[in-house]
Amino acid sequence: MYILFFFFVIFLSLFIMLVSNVFFWWGVFLVMTLLIVFMNKKIMSYSSIFNYFVLQESLGLVFLLLFFSFFPVLIMMIKIGIAPFHFWLFKVVSGMYSFNLVWFLTIHKLPFLLVFLQLFFLNIVFLLLVGMLLCLFQLFVMKSFKSMLVISSVESFNWVLVSLSMSFFNVFYLIFYYLFLMMFLIYKFDVVGNLGTGFSWELVLVFMNMPFSLGFFIKIMMLMEFLKGFGIYMILIMMMMFMSILSLNFWLMILSSKMYMFNKYNVVSVMYVFPLMMLVLL
Repeated sequence: MYILFFFFVIFLSLFIMLVSNVFFWWGVFLVMTLLIVFMNKKIMSYSSIFNYFVLQESLGLVFLLLFFSFFPVLIMMIKIGIAPFHFWLFKVVSGMYSFNLVWFLTIHKLPFLLVFLQLFFLNIVFLLLVGMLLCLFQLFVMKSFKSMLVISSVESFNWVLVSLSMSFFNVFYLIFYYLFLMMFLIYKFDVVGNLGTGFSWELVLVFMNMPFSLGFFIKIMMLMEFLKGFGIYMILIMMMMFMSILSLNFWLMILSSKMYMFNKYNVVSVMYVFPLMMLVLL
């Protein structure tokens, strides 16, 4: 059944590339919504179905009414769940498991992505960068594997969209790499989505963007494109950011260890250095 759905989504995506009509796009959005409703009905995930259906159909109506200026791009970012407009994803994926979750985070976004690319303009890159920064901060407060998976997926997807402004081939490769890797990793998660029997440090390292892991190639290719445009100055900025983040982590570890570490290190000197670290990050 999933194979049939996959080719159906590819078929719709090809039509989206050929037809630039807002009513046709809206029809495809409706079909994709009904498809995800049908897939989740079989596992009785009614809360996810209701939340997703109400949100998508409301945004679809707004998409038709406000198809001018920058509104279509913002609405598409909310419909896809692109950071910083991804907060509704947590409510929807709470009732999804197994391959349905893989589908929702990867293949299901393809028709929406192609519409977004036709509406894309360069200034939206700054909003995508803000979204990536927000995702990195959210990782500090996530308490379940499923939430970590959503944040990792959203952050990697933002990297892919930023890369699109530089190289389409890299994005084409990364989409398939990300899709197949997610298919193998999703089953490692515990059914309830928390730190249970499915927990493993190897899986944690994969989502920490270790070399040859889930988001590693996305960032490497992105940085290679940046280096073509900015040269040696980009390497210098990267080194400064890396050292600043290391210093920030050291500062956080000192504060988290309370009085024991206060007696061993001079925390006052760290407090003087912290504003300088933030300036370098900015």
